[in-house]
Amino acid sequence: MREVENSQMQFGEIEIGDIEIDAKSRDYVPAVLKGLQWIYCHEPTRQRVFELLQEKLQPGVDMKVGRPGMQLWQVLVLAVLKQGLNCDFYRLQDYANHHNMVRQLLGHSVGFHCDKPSKYQLQTLIDNVSLLSPELLSEISQMVVAGGQELMGCHCGQPLRGRCDWFVVEANVKSPTDVGLLCDAIRCMVRETARAADQLDWRAGVSTRNNWKR
Repeated sequence: MREVENSQMQFGEIEIGDIEIDAKSRDYVPAVLKGLQWIYCHEPTRQRVFELLQEKLQPGVDMKVGRPGMQLWQVLVLAVLKQGLNCDFYRLQDYANHHNMVRQLLGHSVGFHCDKPSKYQLQTLIDNVSLLSPELLSEISQMVVAGGQELMGCHCGQPLRGRCDWFVVEANVKSPTDVGLLCDAIRCMVRETARAADQLDWRAGVSTRNNWKR
């Protein structure tokens, strides 16, 4: 059996919608967590995502019996974080166990409120996060896009229009052909060899440099 999320908050936990995420940070982690926070706070999108997860991950499972497994929300957070960071399970385990903001989004208390913090074992992450296939994550992405369109007042099937500023900058851009790259490599090699000859007083190098100049 799996719960969608823990309905009873523990002492020291923070409501997911109240977690402060640095919007000015250019790291990937806050950006991924901000998107997950929006999914949780946007009720229609959250309901559609959880219904999809319940249908795909636990079809025909009796929710009243069995040993509790990871919550669907925790599985979703860790799977999206792994895909967003393009990391392995070792790095994902470190984030899940030691990154305070990630743990808050997973529904854990941090700091002095947490006497014995729960830790995620590596095999537990592998067994649960692997359940969300790329195809399933793609379906969730489509739901999130549809939710964003509804938020902007766009209807399904309606063409989207955007506006941006652009300008032209003159630049000498060469096509990186094999011959061109080889020529650049030879030119740089001759230049650096001549420079080393001047610094180390290599007569043979100086003669070679003069020949190249001619």
